[in-house]
Order: sequence, then structure tokens, then C-alpha cells
Amino acid sequence: MKHVFPIGLIALLAIGCTSINPAISTQKVNLSETATPTSIAQSTSSPNPAARRQTPQARNVYRSARFSLGFRYPNGYVVDSSQENSQPKPGESLQGTINIWKQADYQAIKSQSFEGGEYPPNISISVHSNAERLSLSQWRDRLSIGINNSRTATVAGQEALAYKSDGLYGFDNIVLPTPDGRSVIHLSRGYINPSDPSIQAFEQIVSSFRVR
Repeated sequence: MKHVFPIGLIALLAIGCTSINPAISTQKVNLSETATPTSIAQSTSSPNPAARRQTPQARNVYRSARFSLGFRYPNGYVVDSSQENSQPKPGESLQGTINIWKQADYQAIKSQSFEGGEYPPNISISVHSNAERLSLSQWRDRLSIGINNSRTATVAGQEALAYKSDGLYGFDNIVLPTPDGRSVIHLSRGYINPSDPSIQAFEQIVSSFRVR
């Protein structure tokens, strides 16, 4: 026995198939576009500001022309280079310091609304002249007190010395030479609580640190 389909039903099915296919095709295109947000965010010609915000850490790079060094740092922190180009004092090894502050602390200090006799702990990068060609352990002993947990490490391709120290705050420290040996760089993180989130910021700065 032959099945007879009404002509009207066949027409409705044809129309339904035609309207569904474009929607499926469009969905596939959208999925493929959102699967690569990084390339959109890195494109300088992207008209979508939200796309650029998907990789904000790509903008958080600091480079020092004076000291030929650079590093990445996370959101929520501010690089203060006001002491980077300070004039060295006669007889002192310090050539300049780059400070990295939590954004809230930096704003409080700049607006003079910070309460307390001492500034809060921060992350700092200091460059010292090594005219005497001192060893890293000698620099460690010269720069810090209450030293413990000293160990060797590799930072920016250079042999470094990592250690902890005590003072007004607790400190994580790293000292390393510049490639030419003329200077020593001291990276330091001050903290009240050792597990403070600044430890992640310090680790990112150290792992991305480069010097020429």
C-alpha cells in the first residue's frame, strides 16, 4: 500500500529545513571565533575593547632602559620608577631602585591618606655597582640581616642566590649579577604574612625577569 503525504506537509518540512541549516552554520562560526580569544586580544586592529581586556597581563610589562632589564607584573600592582634614575651618593653602591606597590597602597601613599609611621611592605628591585667584584654571598651579607634559608638559583639565565631575611618585615630576597659582572641586582619582597598574595606577584616578576 502506498503512503500518500499531503503536499502542504511536504512544503512545511522543506521550509523548516531551510530555516534550520543557516542557524547551525552560524553557531559553528561563532564557536570557532571564540575558541581563539588570545589572537583577537593581541590584534591591534580589533575594534572590540572587551576582546583586548581578555589578556590584560600582556600590557603589564616594565622595561628599564637605564639598567637594561625588564619583567612582567600582575594586575593590581603599580610600578614606581621615581627612584630609578636617582643620582648615586658618593661612596654608595646603590644606583637606583624600582618599587612595585599594591595599587591600593600606592594610591594611599600618593594621596597622603596612608595611616602608619612606616610604609607598607612592597616589592623592590635595586641595582648596585659591583666595583669591588664582591661575591653574591658577600652581597647577601651586606644587604640583609637575619639571613636564613640561603640557596642557589637561576634567574634570567644568571646564577643567583635566594634567601630569606628579617627586619622591620620579613623578606624574600634574590641577588644576581648582571651579565657583565659590573653590577648586582637585588630583588626583594617584604611581607607581614608570608602567605600574602604578593608572593604570586614576586614569583611572576622573578620568573619573567630579564637583564642584558
